[in-house]
Amino acid sequence: MAGNSMEVALRCPSCGRDVGLDVAFCAGCGGAVGAQCPRCARQCRTGDRFCALCGADLAPEGVNSDDEPTRRAERKLVSIVFIDMVGFTSLGHHHDAETVKGAMTAFFRRLAAVAREHGGYVEKFIGDAMMTVFGAPTSREDDAIRALNAAIEMHRALDEVNAIYSARFNRSIQIRVGVNTGIAIAGAIGEGRATDYGVSGDVVNVASRLQSAADPGETVIGETTRELGGRGFLYASIAPLTLKGKPEPVPAFRLLGRSDSVTELFEHVPLIGRDQELAQLRDIAQLVQAGGAAAVAVRGPSGAGKSRMLDALRHDESAASASWIAPSATDVPLSLVREVARSLARDGDDAATVARRVLGADDALALGLAGRLLSDDDAVDDSAIASLDAGTRTSLLADLLGRLAAESPVPPIIAIDDAEKADRASLAVLAEMLAAGAFPALVVTTSDTAWEPPWDVVAEIALDDLDSAAMESILVAALGEEEIGADARARIAEAAAGNPLALAELVWAFRATGEVPRPRSGGVAGTLLALVQSRIDAVDEEARAALRVGGVIGQTFDPAVVGHVLDRESIAEPLERLRRRNLVQLHDGTVRFAQTAIRDVAYESLLRAERARLHGRVAQALETLGADDPILLASHWRHSDERDRAVETLCQAAEARLASGDVAGALEDLRDAQSRFGSDEELGAVTRADVGGRIADLVALTGDLDAAVAEYAAAVAPLANGLPRAALLRRLALVELRRRDDDAALDALQSARDDITLAELDGNEPVEAIFTALAALSAVSARAHFTAGRLDESTWESRQALEMLSHLNLEQAAEANARRTAADANLVLAEALIDLGDGASAAEHADSARAGYAELRDLAAGLRADLAIARTRGLAGNRAEARARIEGCLALARRLGDRDATDACSHALTELGVVVL
Repeated sequence: MAGNSMEVALRCPSCGRDVGLDVAFCAGCGGAVGAQCPRCARQCRTGDRFCALCGADLAPEGVNSDDEPTRRAERKLVSIVFIDMVGFTSLGHHHDAETVKGAMTAFFRRLAAVAREHGGYVEKFIGDAMMTVFGAPTSREDDAIRALNAAIEMHRALDEVNAIYSARFNRSIQIRVGVNTGIAIAGAIGEGRATDYGVSGDVVNVASRLQSAADPGETVIGETTRELGGRGFLYASIAPLTLKGKPEPVPAFRLLGRSDSVTELFEHVPLIGRDQELAQLRDIAQLVQAGGAAAVAVRGPSGAGKSRMLDALRHDESAASASWIAPSATDVPLSLVREVARSLARDGDDAATVARRVLGADDALALGLAGRLLSDDDAVDDSAIASLDAGTRTSLLADLLGRLAAESPVPPIIAIDDAEKADRASLAVLAEMLAAGAFPALVVTTSDTAWEPPWDVVAEIALDDLDSAAMESILVAALGEEEIGADARARIAEAAAGNPLALAELVWAFRATGEVPRPRSGGVAGTLLALVQSRIDAVDEEARAALRVGGVIGQTFDPAVVGHVLDRESIAEPLERLRRRNLVQLHDGTVRFAQTAIRDVAYESLLRAERARLHGRVAQALETLGADDPILLASHWRHSDERDRAVETLCQAAEARLASGDVAGALEDLRDAQSRFGSDEELGAVTRADVGGRIADLVALTGDLDAAVAEYAAAVAPLANGLPRAALLRRLALVELRRRDDDAALDALQSARDDITLAELDGNEPVEAIFTALAALSAVSARAHFTAGRLDESTWESRQALEMLSHLNLEQAAEANARRTAADANLVLAEALIDLGDGASAAEHADSARAGYAELRDLAAGLRADLAIARTRGLAGNRAEARARIEGCLALARRLGDRDATDACSHALTELGVVVL
C-alpha cells in the first residue's frame, strides 16, 4: 500500500477491507472499526488514543476494549436539564418547513452551546425539546450548580436568536425548563451503529415533568437540585406536583435567579404600602382628563419608590385613556421637550407639516419653531428664531407645544423621573405651557426633596418611610415566605427603616453572609451606601474598574468609551459580571446603572486626583470617538486638571445653551470658566476679558442692565488700549442706550473711538480690522444720536459706517460682523431719513437693511426693517400698501411678544390715520 496516499491503520474485522485513520466505520460493510470507549461506550475513530467525549484512555494497560465488563452501565448522580421550546409546532402552520427548520436549528445550536459552556453533555434532541446531562459521562462536584447556571443563561441566550427571528415570525420564542437531580443509569444505549451514550431512569422522567409544569420563560427544579444548588440561587416554592407514576406529590421550586441578583427580584414587585399616595395621583389624573392642565410633584429620598409610583400610575385604570409620555431628564438643552413634542406629533409629521397644521403658517418663524421642537439636530443657529431673545423663543416654543398637546386625541400625562436632572430650557418651556393651561394635560415629576419645580403644582406627594408590615409584604412578594424566615424578615425590615431600596440591599447582604447587617452612621442613607459599596467590592478588579469609569461618565454610558479609557477592545465580559450582580443593566448597546445609588457610590469612592484624571480621559475618549457635543465635553473637562480645555469647552457649552434659550445655564458655564483663570489673563485661545464680556452680554439679556454695566466695567478695567477694549466699550454703549442714558453711551463710544485710533497708530492691527471696528462704532453712535433726536448727526454717523465698510474686500465684507454692521447702519439711516421726510433715499437703505437681516436670519431686526419699508411707502403716497405692510409687521410683533415693535407698528398705523385696537 506504499502508493496509497491514505495510511492504513488496520483491516475491517467484518469484511477484511483496508481502513484508514480517523474513521469510525468501514466504507465497505458499515461495520465498526474504531475502538469503543470503555467508560461511555461511544464509538470512537481509528487512531484515537482517548475518547473525545469523556476523555477515557481507549487502551488502558491491562484492559481489553472488547471485554464486556468495561462497557457495562453504571449508576451516577446526574442533573438533567430538560428544555421545551414553546409554540414552535404552531409555526409550521404559518411558515414553510425550511424556514421553521432553519430557525429551530439556530435556537438549538445556541442553547446547546450554552449547555456545553457550562460542562453539560447534550444527549439528545426530541422534536421541540433538548435534554442535557450534567454528571455523566464525567462527574464534577458542582454539577447541580452548573445545571442551574446553564438554565438561567439559556433563557438569556434565547434573546440573541429572537432578535433575528421574532420579526420574521411576528412572535418571540420562549422555553420551559425543568431541572432535576438524582441517580441515573449511564452507559451505552442502542446497538451497532446506532449505539450512543446516554442516561435513563426516574430522574429523567421527573425532569421532563418539571419542564411541563413550568410557565413559558420559567425554570422549575426538583428538591435535590435545590439542596445542592445551595445559597448561590434564589427559589420560590410552588405547589407540590402530582406526577404520573408517583405515589406522593413531588416538591418543586421555581428558580428565580442567582443570589447575587437578588435586588433584581424587587424590580418586579407591585407597589406596596403607597395606596393613599397612588389614590391621590389617580384622582388628579381623572380630574385633568375632564379639562385643564395641572402638575404634581412626587418627592422622596433615594430608594423611596418614586419611579415605581410613576410605573403604578402608568398601569392604573385612570391613565388608560391618556397618552403616557416619559421623556428622559438630561442636561442637553431642549432634549426633554423635544421628546414630548415628538410623542405628541402625529405619525409622519415633519416640521413643515406641523407648522402648517398647528401654527397655520409656513413662514420662517413657523418653520423655525417646528424645526426646533421636532428635530434632533442642534445646528439651528441659522434658523429664523436663532436671533430671538431667550424669553421670546421660550414663549413661542411653549405655545407650539401647548397647541400640539391640545390637538392630541387623548390627554397627555408627562411623567418626568428625576426632574432635577432635566435641562432648564425644557423646564422653562413646560412652565409657560402649563401657565397657559388651555388644554387637559398632567405633568408629574419625581425628585429629591430639595428640588422645586418652576411651575405651580396642585399637589405635593411626599413618599414617607413605609411601616414594618409593608416592608415585610415587599419581602414576601419578592422572595416568598420560605426563602427567608419570619424572624430574619422582621429584622431586615426593621434595619431598612422604611426604605424599599435599602430593603433590597439588605436582602442581598443577608443572602451573602447569613446575617442582617448592622445599621451604619448616617441612618438609612449611610446603611444603604455601605451595603452598595460592599456589593461593588464583591466583584473583581477588572469589573470594578469598568464600574468606576462608567460612574465618571454618568448614569448611562457607552461601553465603547469605557473600553477606550481602559485601553481594551471589549469590556463585554466584565460588564456581564456586573450585570449578573445587578449592578448594571445592558440595553441596546448602552449600559445603565441599576440604581442611582450604585453610580453615586462608584463615583464618590474615587479620590479627587483619580476622579480628575478619569474625567480628562473620558473627555479625550469622547473626542476620539467623534463626540462633538460641547455641553457633554465640558461636563468632563470642567472636572479635569486641564484648565485650558475646561475654559474652552465651557465657553462653547455656554453658546450651545444660549442657542437653546438656557441663559441661566450659559451664565453658570461662563462664570465657571471665569473662575479658572486665577492670576492668568489668558488660557489657551480664551482671554479673561472675553469671558467677562460674554458674561456682561448675558446679564444684559436677563434685563439686569445695571449689573451688566458693572460686568462690562470689570471686563474693561484690566485691558490696555486696543481693539478688544474698544469692542467691549461699544457693547457697553448699547446697554447704556437701553438704560436711556445717552450721555453715558456717548462717553463709552468716545473712549472706544480713542482706543481704535491708538490701535491704528500702533500699526499692529490689520487695516480691515480697524475699518470694521470703526464702522461698528459709527453704527452704534448713529443709533445713539437717533434716539436722542439728533437726526443730522445720526445720518452722518450711519454714512460713516457704510463708508468704512466700503473699504473691505468682498470676503471681508461677507463676514457676519461686517454684514451686521451694514444692516444696522442702513436701518438707522433709513429711520432718520424717514423722519427727515426723504422717503426715496430711506426706501433704498431700508431695503438694504432688510436684505442684510434676511441673510443673517434675524427675525426681530428684519421686522423693524419691514416697518421702515412700510413707512417709506406711506411717504410715497401708497397708503394702502403701507397699511397692509404695517399690519403684517404688527401681527408678527404680537406673535413675537415684542412690545417695542408692537408700539412702533401701532404708532405707524396712527400716522396713517388707522385706529389700532
